Amino acid sequence: YMSVQNSQTTIALIPGRSVSPILTTSARVSSSFDVYPVPFKNELNVKYNFDKVEEVTIEIFDIRGVLLQTLNDTNSYMEKEIKIDLSFLTQSNQIYFIKVTTDESSEIKKIISIKN
Repeated sequence: YMSVQNSQTTIALIPGRSVSPILTTSARVSSSFDVYPVPFKNELNVKYNFDKVEEVTIEIFDIRGVLLQTLNDTNSYMEKEIKIDLSFLTQSNQIYFIKVTTDESSEIKKIISIKN
């Protein structure tokens, strides 16, 4: 076994095979968006954390991965907030996923509904 410096990764080397390890760091990567409130009732707020104008696609998926809603924002900017109407989701205490995609990246977060 070989230990990689400044990492918590251990690599088992197998003779005759090359290894391309994925190194992890302890630095926190900032999120490209915030979503609140979680849990949500009928509306969800999305706040962008990226620093340039980009085209953004916001998608809502159920736990099975079925796409429920898509929104396109062609005028995004830092700290812009968007309200998403999710009143059509009638189930309480359900898990959904929100995916925000830009030209450079994509990020998914888990959200939970409450309808009581």
